[in-house]
Amino acid sequence: MAPRIAVVNDYEVVVRGVASMLASYRHLVNIVELDAQAPVATPVDIALYDTFAQTQGDATETREILQNPNVSSVVVYTWNFDAERAREVVRQGAVGCLSKALPAKALVTALLD
Repeated sequence: MAPRIAVVNDYEVVVRGVASMLASYRHLVNIVELDAQAPVATPVDIALYDTFAQTQGDATETREILQNPNVSSVVVYTWNFDAERAREVVRQGAVGCLSKALPAKALVTALLD
């Protein structure tokens, strides 16, 4: 069964863009929610937290997403990717940190791992 994913960010253009990028992989991932400035309202396996306009992987925001009973896990999706940043978001409770430089196929593969 394809994991249920919510794309989380402050801006609608960003969440719709990420969802569009993943549209060709609907047979592998199920995008069930696009959340622009709203909490995840549907049970999901992964909240893909796009940090576009946030402090890169903001600990408070990550914690808030994780405290949502509808979210099983958080993956931070960032343009500011480095090993220390990845370790920090995992310390904050995320299950991983992925670079926005990944092409769609690699992003889907990483989400499935």
